Amino acid sequence: PMIMEDSRKDIITCTNFTAREYYLAANDEGEVDTIYRLFPMTAREIYLKFGAKAKELRAISNALDNNRLGEWFKVVHAIKPNSDREFEKVDNLNMPWSSEYYLYENNEDMFLRESGYEMFPCATPRWDVTGSDIYGIGPGMETLADVKMLQSMEGKVLKALDKQIDPALNVPNTMKGKVINLLPGGINFSADGANNAI
Repeated sequence: PMIMEDSRKDIITCTNFTAREYYLAANDEGEVDTIYRLFPMTAREIYLKFGAKAKELRAISNALDNNRLGEWFKVVHAIKPNSDREFEKVDNLNMPWSSEYYLYENNEDMFLRESGYEMFPCATPRWDVTGSDIYGIGPGMETLADVKMLQSMEGKVLKALDKQIDPALNVPNTMKGKVINLLPGGINFSADGANNAI
């Protein structure tokens, strides 16, 4: 998925979400209309994005006041149909989709920002959807078994190569506890005088 938002520098900013960072929900027609995203932000990033509202939260305020600008916090961004909107009002809290930012922990029941969107701001393309499936499947699902087998084979090839280049050694008992020189052309003295390559 990707979210498209207004930008202070450019016209829009597009941000792609990574796996296990987002959760989707669909409406009765199978269209994705809800997305929850859980992602990390530093105290400095939170302050720059949300301004003075961020300092109303003790966790953020403490981090900023103690110069811990790089301290990480988990932030939730929820975008969903605004079922509580008042149609006669045209402010950002009464748009068709609501937008809510809040801390995942230590949020003190406060939002970092409450706003809304005229249109659903996320693109959530899915290759193929069956029945009530929300996330869908793609061509990768067809090749998953082959990819896993190939990765397993590659692991075994690397293990065999490692054994061939750096094999196990048989050394005399007299060498126990002594440092063995494994450098090319290295010499190791043995009490029994055996002239064997180690």
